[in-house]
Amino acid sequence: MERNDTRFYLSVLLAQILSIQFPTQLRTAAHCMPCGPLRRVSLVFLLSRAAAFTARADMSVKVAVIGAGGVGVTLGDAMAKNGAEVRYGVRNPDSEKTQKMLQERPPATVAEPVVDAVAWADAIVLATPGSPTEEGIKEVAASLGPGTANKVILDATNPLSAFQDGLQVRWGQPTSGGEVLQEALPDAAVYKAFNTIGVEHMAAADGSQVTGEQLTMLFCGSNDAEKKELASTIIAKVGFTPVYCGPIRYARNLEAIAELWIHEAIFNGQGRNFHYQFIKKPEAGKAD
Repeated sequence: MERNDTRFYLSVLLAQILSIQFPTQLRTAAHCMPCGPLRRVSLVFLLSRAAAFTARADMSVKVAVIGAGGVGVTLGDAMAKNGAEVRYGVRNPDSEKTQKMLQERPPATVAEPVVDAVAWADAIVLATPGSPTEEGIKEVAASLGPGTANKVILDATNPLSAFQDGLQVRWGQPTSGGEVLQEALPDAAVYKAFNTIGVEHMAAADGSQVTGEQLTMLFCGSNDAEKKELASTIIAKVGFTPVYCGPIRYARNLEAIAELWIHEAIFNGQGRNFHYQFIKKPEAGKAD
């Protein structure tokens, strides 16, 4: 190590500052790096990743979570913990189930009719049961009301067939569930996200349920820079490292990955403690 390199020590100091908020593995990664110039290059990459993640996680955003089942409340809890304003959009805010959910959360937690939550929000997370039919998906789209125009929608659903039919996605159809939802909501920007992972990992994006490595989250949808950044921010608010993989047609791939995850977990005996991770060789100085 070149100990007279002032820039190196400033980088280490900045890494230590960022590590207050950034995941545990980034606080320890520097100790595993080689010495000399390669270590400095690695730190530049480390800092750029940390800065991008922290900036997204710190951004204030209003999110309507549609659905207050296991997936909805788990995503909502994670986003609220990381500073997002979260409201739940449900069919019946006064139902026993919804009231019990509210009682288990901070007093400021709000559950309201779906159209009201959508109208209030900057972005929407769709966490209702998925439908394998085009009619069912369009019915969900219509239930969101007129407030979706010009907003980002993160679709966490999977269009799975019934258990007795093999829990399969739309193999016999020309389009994915995500594409049908985007077609039904042409004035919104639909992103497929959060659908390739079990609910327990949504509460443990730090990877503590698997290897302890920060988990990545593949997502796809509009390439509009502002909307894509907002979608990335929502994903980071849950705690994942967002990885954009292309336009909404790639929802076909993400829904297929979801089917694969389910079949590995249920039918092939792998259990639920695994994750399909995006791994890439670090590029010095390049942020997300």
